[in-house]
Amino acid sequence: MVFEGKGSTCNEKANEGRLSNDSTQRARRDAANQVGSYSASKEPHHMDSNRIQKLAQGVRTALVKEVGDSLDRVLRPESPARLAEPAAVARVEALADRLGHEALVEQVAYTWFNRLCALRFMDERGYTSVGIVTARAGETLPAVLADARRGLFADGLRLGDAQRHCVSELLDGSRAARDPLGEAYLILLLAACEEYAVPMGYLFGGDVDMRHTMRLLAPAGLLNEGSVLERITQGMDAETCESVEVLGWLYQFYIAEQHDDFYGSKRKAAAEDIPAATQLFTPRWIVRYLVENSLGRLWMLNNPGSALAERMEYCIAPDPEDTEDFLKVGGPEELTLCDPACGSGHILVYAFELLYGIYEEEGYLSEEIPQLILENNLYGMEIDRRAAEIACFALEMCAREKDPHFLEKGVDAHITVLEPVRFNEGELAEAGLIVGNTRLLEAFEHLDEVGSLYVPDSGDKELVDIAIDNLTQSEGMFAGRTIDKLTRMRMALDALTGPYTCVVANPPYLGSGKFNPFMAKWTRENYPDEKNDLCTCFIRRGFTLACERGYIAIITSDTCMYLASCQALRKTIIDLKQIITFIDTRGSNAHPDVFDANAGWVLKNAPSDNNYGYYFRLNQRIGEKDHALQAAIERPTCPYCYRVNQSVFNSVPGSVIAYIASEGIIDAFDRGEPLSTYGVARQGLSTANNLRYLRLWWEVALTRFNRRDNAYWDQECKEYRWFAHNKGGSYRKWFGNEDYVIDWADCGVDLKQDSHAAIRNERYYFKASLTWSRISTGDYSVRYRLSGSLFDDTGASFFCNEENELVLLAFLNSSVTPQFCRVLSPTLHYEIGQVSLYPVLPEVTTNKKIVEIPSRCIQISRTDWDSFETSWDFSTHPLARPGEPLIKNQFSRWQQECDERFSQLKANEEELNRIFARIYGMEGEVPIEVPDDKVSVRRADLVRDVKSLISYGVGCIFGRYSTSAPDLVLADAQQTVDDFTAKVPEASFVPAEANVLPITNIEDFSFADDAARVFRAWLADTYGSDTLDDNIAFIENALGKDLRSYFAKDFYKDHCATYQVTGSGKRPIYWLFASPQGSFQALVYMHRMTRDTVSVVLTEYVRPFRTGLAARAAELAATGNARDASKANRYRQMVAEVEQWERDVLYPLSQQHVEIDLDDGVKVNYKKFGRALAKVQGLS
Repeated sequence: MVFEGKGSTCNEKANEGRLSNDSTQRARRDAANQVGSYSASKEPHHMDSNRIQKLAQGVRTALVKEVGDSLDRVLRPESPARLAEPAAVARVEALADRLGHEALVEQVAYTWFNRLCALRFMDERGYTSVGIVTARAGETLPAVLADARRGLFADGLRLGDAQRHCVSELLDGSRAARDPLGEAYLILLLAACEEYAVPMGYLFGGDVDMRHTMRLLAPAGLLNEGSVLERITQGMDAETCESVEVLGWLYQFYIAEQHDDFYGSKRKAAAEDIPAATQLFTPRWIVRYLVENSLGRLWMLNNPGSALAERMEYCIAPDPEDTEDFLKVGGPEELTLCDPACGSGHILVYAFELLYGIYEEEGYLSEEIPQLILENNLYGMEIDRRAAEIACFALEMCAREKDPHFLEKGVDAHITVLEPVRFNEGELAEAGLIVGNTRLLEAFEHLDEVGSLYVPDSGDKELVDIAIDNLTQSEGMFAGRTIDKLTRMRMALDALTGPYTCVVANPPYLGSGKFNPFMAKWTRENYPDEKNDLCTCFIRRGFTLACERGYIAIITSDTCMYLASCQALRKTIIDLKQIITFIDTRGSNAHPDVFDANAGWVLKNAPSDNNYGYYFRLNQRIGEKDHALQAAIERPTCPYCYRVNQSVFNSVPGSVIAYIASEGIIDAFDRGEPLSTYGVARQGLSTANNLRYLRLWWEVALTRFNRRDNAYWDQECKEYRWFAHNKGGSYRKWFGNEDYVIDWADCGVDLKQDSHAAIRNERYYFKASLTWSRISTGDYSVRYRLSGSLFDDTGASFFCNEENELVLLAFLNSSVTPQFCRVLSPTLHYEIGQVSLYPVLPEVTTNKKIVEIPSRCIQISRTDWDSFETSWDFSTHPLARPGEPLIKNQFSRWQQECDERFSQLKANEEELNRIFARIYGMEGEVPIEVPDDKVSVRRADLVRDVKSLISYGVGCIFGRYSTSAPDLVLADAQQTVDDFTAKVPEASFVPAEANVLPITNIEDFSFADDAARVFRAWLADTYGSDTLDDNIAFIENALGKDLRSYFAKDFYKDHCATYQVTGSGKRPIYWLFASPQGSFQALVYMHRMTRDTVSVVLTEYVRPFRTGLAARAAELAATGNARDASKANRYRQMVAEVEQWERDVLYPLSQQHVEIDLDDGVKVNYKKFGRALAKVQGLS
């Protein structure tokens, strides 16, 4: 590894020179054992997070219950504890009154959890003189208790003579007790806590009130089988305790329920919510990446010959030809690293390990290094006291591992808990000028929300010092208490001021939508360019915490890379900082342990003449990212490692961190005009209540649906309620996704009066547009939308003049556009502001070859879309065209047509790709060939198309369609056969008046108008009787079953699948009346249903079916044949099922004369019939 640069302090430059050694990245592992050990513990094994989660959450539940029961028991008026220790119980009672019963239980339960886990870790690592919670091999009792039974009391326990005597009497039986062994153990356990309260008071100490409370509310039955202690000692096995990070994992899972509760609610984040809402553990490989490329890099630049380079597997060495003006440090003591949101201290722990190696390499004595590190190098800030306690403990355990006597030295880690400091009215009257500093006092009043984001003014510390001096000289009765508060302020200001050579953090992530009113206002005032998320605020804060030429290494949401709201922050980074290295782990494979934290930045806090940095695109599978990063560091030529000059980001609109952008993309942004030059992209309306205002077009009455291509609202619109509505949809190019209609009666009067709805850009309603789905799960695709539609906020639309309409559509659907999508719309959210910035080169609008191709693409795609009955312009099924009596020949013709359309559209798109690749200079960079699955027309599919023909046939049976007339026939409410014959007087096949199509699949019973029988009649009418058998054989061969079985088992499932749209669910137009076990089934057509439909189903079908089947069962039973008897028994069971369904469901429903209103849609109307209809997910 080669480190080069020119060193300088904050105030002066050192001599320039090249710094290098002969080591290489690939030699790291071979040299690892040649360097002194700087790791305080092994690289952690792959922790079984599921087991740790189960342990933490199970123990939390048990402890909260046990502590709560204990509190209730202790506070009872005549409790034994109250009688024996009235003063102690009074303290507990006062504490419960002050904090609240629930809060006290939570605090005591967690403290016991943390203590027991910490003691288990210390036992396993050999840091206790005897196992406090852990038994020796072959024994069951904790070692400290086992020894006491033998009359041995370990050194180091804060155990007085009276306590020793009490333990001895409990163990030898001379002192009566309900649980002598448990009481003896509790005395020993509390003595151990008292002992460790001296070096670690934050964890084992507490004021007098809390010590009494911890003792009286200690969990009962710690020695019992299945106790919380047993769970902890077994769950935290030797392997788990290899690394102190286990305590951080335990804490994260301990508070997981609070985290889930907060995000499952709609409330804003109160101060007490923020820790649980934002506490997330940082994977060790990310920690190493951040620390090694900040702290490690700074040390290596100052000490290029250091062998530690071989141990830092995630450190990116500077390019040999680059020089870096780096911060000069004279020795290890001058290195300072601060984690301003340190959580459980994982970053600080690894920094300790690296610093230990640095000190060791410099020749410091091993026993003095831990103290030096904690006194000089490491600093943490945290608003969550519990997390801060773990961070302190973790660092001190690192120190204890290296120095067996560390806990005796009275050295504390520099972890500052940022808790609010509040003053009563008039309390600062004699304190001086501080009383007028609203900014300072307000921030400290809310310090448990603001945390380390508060940037002290240069005079803050002086104001506090003056206030302390003034109050010290005063004779106020309560001055001492106020001075204590001011002293806490002064200590916090020291930590908040810095500066530090390195600031490393995985900060909290909380969007502004969850901010409470104070935080929303405070961030707007103090972080106006970063106010949308706490994590972006912390990037800015890093600039003020780190010294000049220091490093900021931070994990953030990937949105910082491209969102418009972060543009000012990016501009600051690009122009005034240096991006040393950057990891991008975003995508569906993002690490599960970092919540939406998919970008890792290492920045130098100063601009540089060398603007090149290393960028890593880590979109590998979970569990592979760390290895991929190591591989890329060792082999920078790998395809997911990019070396980029950050100044090119200024060429990208919005200063997006577009490290993947090629020279062709950058050139296009430099030379091209934004798409917005040629038109306007607009976001449509939001109903805020789609169930009320939106329908799929087939749900509503045809005469109330405006299908005209009118380009504006006119007088003729008044007769309609429903209008075409563009809502985006799935991947499809050129034409299609015409599914929705919107209630726009009287020019949308109801929507406009709805305070929750948002009517945007109304002047563009009904106009032709180029449209795409704003939110997509796949690739970008654009469609031409005819005039006559409104558009939704998810159906983003671009409006331009006809002259450029087609060429811009061709550009947006070409293979060069995804390159701009990757840069400006990387999240599969294609926002109008982003798409408007896509660069259009001058040659695009002047190239005559382009003009004709998109027009042909639209026509091909439209023909395909209209070939299926879910299109409102569907005319006749492609397998039912007149002139050919054999369906197999119809299918062959259809197959040829589909292939021709498919091939032609594919060829057209590939020609466009060639043209645009040449225009944009991206030949060889963008794909020309279009994969088959990306061609937006359908090929023939025998099974799908035959099922589609059956669906069309059922539509003809019900009168929705007719082979004698194109387009829809009966598609309004409650239409009859008379309406059908009036529309299609020459029709040879006429629907039945009953609007019921029974389905039977029984050998011994069938209706004359059974679905399979009537469908055969329709086939004969449509194709001729001579070919009926051939056509049925063809259909049944495609289905793989006979027609009767298909109708009974599959038709309705297929129908529901056909009549659904992603995001809205199933909206069938044929409904299936079905008994619970499906013994009786009958289809009805929703649009023709009347108030008497249920009665018709009951009297003309259900009862005849039941009585007929019962009669047949009696006949079969009388034959004496075993096979007939079995069939008769099955029929009787079916009769019983239908009879009960008739009695409990269908008959009562028939008396209600239920009517439907098509305007209400399927979802509302289907529910009116309850258990009479077959269950459909999302409807029933």
